[in-house]
Parts: sequence; structure tokens; C-alpha cells
Amino acid sequence: MPFPKPKEYTELRKLVAAQLSAELPLVLYRKPGENTVHALMQTSPELLGFPENRSGGFVFVPFPVSDSPAVFIRADRYYVSDSPDNTTYDYLPDAEPQNGGRQRHVEMLQTALASLRAGNLEKVVLGRMLTVPMEADLTDSYEMLLSKYSQAFCYLWYHPLSGTWMGASPELLLGYANGEIKTSALAGTYAAKGGAEPVWTAKEKREQQIVTDYIANRVRQSGGTPVIGKTTDFRAGNLWHLYTPIKAELSEAYAFELLSVLHPTPAVCGIPKEEALRFIEKHEGFDRQYYTGYLGEMGLEKSEAFQCYVNLRCMQIRDGKAHIYVGGGITEESRPEDEYEETRAKSRTMLAILKNSG
Repeated sequence: MPFPKPKEYTELRKLVAAQLSAELPLVLYRKPGENTVHALMQTSPELLGFPENRSGGFVFVPFPVSDSPAVFIRADRYYVSDSPDNTTYDYLPDAEPQNGGRQRHVEMLQTALASLRAGNLEKVVLGRMLTVPMEADLTDSYEMLLSKYSQAFCYLWYHPLSGTWMGASPELLLGYANGEIKTSALAGTYAAKGGAEPVWTAKEKREQQIVTDYIANRVRQSGGTPVIGKTTDFRAGNLWHLYTPIKAELSEAYAFELLSVLHPTPAVCGIPKEEALRFIEKHEGFDRQYYTGYLGEMGLEKSEAFQCYVNLRCMQIRDGKAHIYVGGGITEESRPEDEYEETRAKSRTMLAILKNSG
């Protein structure tokens, strides 16, 4: 189990710049509600797959129908630092750049509704990608992400064979330590309006229940007895979600197995899973790659412990552009125009940091 070396943030930033310049694997991350930035650096560019020994690094796993490989960054060098001091700006873009995606997305949602009403699907999650110039410094953008989203899992990932990704995920897929798993159901989206509390519709409550039931059933199938907490409102940046915590006692082997069983949950895929995956692959029109996959540390705090998050509110940076991924859950009650507006609201998480750091 690697032991982290404390660094001042200014020194850590220099080490990050050198690692990126050398085109060597790197991940920076900060956990929700904490002030510590973790930096893992691999000293060779080799591609390491999903770890058999489950320890000593950080994993990045794609969405199932993607051709992208699971990647593991080994903690050859491991540093920790306090989060940098940075001003939090209140800028939120009124609208995304016009990429001509509205008509195509709405038409895809109409196709999904026809399949839902025919009884082929109970829920399907559909995304889209928008592309904007990446004019800001990469590390500056990450620091802005840290300053704006204190309750999210904020990360910056680079590997020469999987590219550069950045995100602020509000959703824990699965955590394990000391014989206990922790996970959560997170669904429903409501754009924050000042200090007003969210008003949830039947559609959003049903969507949340689908995810909760799915996770609880998978925990039971893995031999655990799920303890389901109270559903509450959870704010992540400029969005509200419904949040239900779930925990259970489980052995290490079954906890690790549960990680692959849960992924992807109905919050990012749909129900039934296989039918939803086929619909996404046929109709979405782009390769999600690591969007709605999962990522997280393994064997760093304790040799058998891990903590993995769903890769949401994220973007990929390549060729001088930021490719921002957003999506939403579709049920029979969905209205295509409303769902499109939801994706626009979600896109602001990444658009805001690009504006502020540029």
C-alpha cells in the first residue's frame, strides 16, 4: 500500500506540469466534502488493465458498449496537498453554444418514447455530446472545478492511451472498507432556482425508485442485506437530485464482485439493462467511452478498500477542444423538450469552469 507524500500545492502543480509534459499517466482527485487533493503518477506509459490485486492505484472503467479499455494508473508516486485557494465565481452560461443538436436529440427521445410505450423498455438513459474550444489552461480549469463543486468527486485524468478527462461527479457507485459497502441511488434532476427547494414530479420520483430497487436487489443477490436510508434532496452545483443512501455488510470478494454487477446502474443506462444497452448503442450516435463509466481509488487508504464514482458531469479534452457529455433518464412520462433542457442545464457544470478559467 503506497504512502502519500505531503506537498505544497504550488510544488504539486509543478510536478503535474512535468508529468503531463513527459506524457506519463496522472490522476488528480478530491473526494466530496474534503479539502485534500490526491495526485497519483505512474512512471511508465504502459497500459495497465483492471487490477487483479485490487490495490495501489486508480481505475478508469468505460461504459459497457464502448470499445475503450479499462485503465489502471499505478501509484508509483503518490502526493497529497490541500486544495488551492481560488475564488468561486457565480457565472453560469445562459445557454450552450449552438451545435445544432436539439433536433436530433429530440427525435431520438421521441423514438425512445415509442419503444417505452410499446413495452420494450421501462427506462433508458440517453446522452449527447457538445464540443467547444478548449482555450483555458488545463490545470487552471481543474482548480476552478475544485472551487465550484465542493460536494462532488472532482478529478483530472491523463493517460497517453485513453486521453485527458475531467469531471465533477455527484454519484458514488460503490465504496468498500472494513466489511461494509456504501452506495447510493441518485436520480431525478431539477435546476436550482435561487434558494427555492426543488419540486419533484411523479416521473422523477419513479425514476429514483427504479434506481433504488435495482441497487437493493443487486446487493441482496450478492449476499448482503441492504439498509436503505431516507431519500433526501441533494444539490450538486446548479442542480438538485433525489438521493438515497444504501449500505450493507459484505465480504471483500463479494463487494468487488458487486462493483461489476452494479455497473451500469439504471441511473446511467436503463431497465431492462440489456435492452437499454442495445437501444443506446443503436440510437445515441456517439461513443460514450468513459462517460457514465466509473473511476476511483483502490487499495490506497487500506489494502482491501476501494471507492468508485460514476463518471458524470465530465468532458474529454482533445485536439484543442472540450467534448462535454450530458444525458438524462427517459420514462413514459418524459417530455422530449423538457429532457433536452435538462441536458442543457447539466452542460453548465463544465461550461462554467471553461469560461471562468479562460
